[in-house]
Amino acid sequence: CRDFAVLEDRCLAYNLQEQEESHLAHNVNKSKLVQKDLQVAKKLQEEEDQWAKVQSQKQHSEALQDNEIAQGIQEELIRQAEQQRQQEEKDAAIARKLQEKEMKEERRRQKQLEATFEEDYFEDHGYGVSEATKGMTKLELREQELKDMEVARRMQEEEMKEIARLMMEQEKREYKKIREREHEREREKERE
Repeated sequence: CRDFAVLEDRCLAYNLQEQEESHLAHNVNKSKLVQKDLQVAKKLQEEEDQWAKVQSQKQHSEALQDNEIAQGIQEELIRQAEQQRQQEEKDAAIARKLQEKEMKEERRRQKQLEATFEEDYFEDHGYGVSEATKGMTKLELREQELKDMEVARRMQEEEMKEIARLMMEQEKREYKKIREREHEREREKERE
């Protein structure tokens, strides 16, 4: 019985030792797996950080590009508006000079007609009332012609102003669209 009890104790001790070794081996394997998972997780995190950095740089670059484009468009709009203003001033100056020239020419012709009328009337060389009336009618026609020219000039100026206004509105709408896209990109960046 004593020998049997000793054998039983040895057997129990052996089983306990095997279980302990198995448990130890299991813990070692588990520790290795955890370390491996940590390495993989760390590598994945580094890759994700790198990708996020690249995306951020790309978005920043695109935003800078959009800003440059918007600034270029704005400068072009200002340049076009300035050119339009200068052209309008030139056209107005030319129109004024032409009008002054026409008025001077008309005054000269009127004086000439009046002088001729007075000369013919007082010298009584057959200059009749019908001829005087005819001269006045020509004068009235010339005045009407000048008025028509002035109306046409004003209409042309109004038309040019309207075209310039429409162009400015179109360019403003395009600029506004670009600014909205920029704001949308910035909001997306903030959300990310």
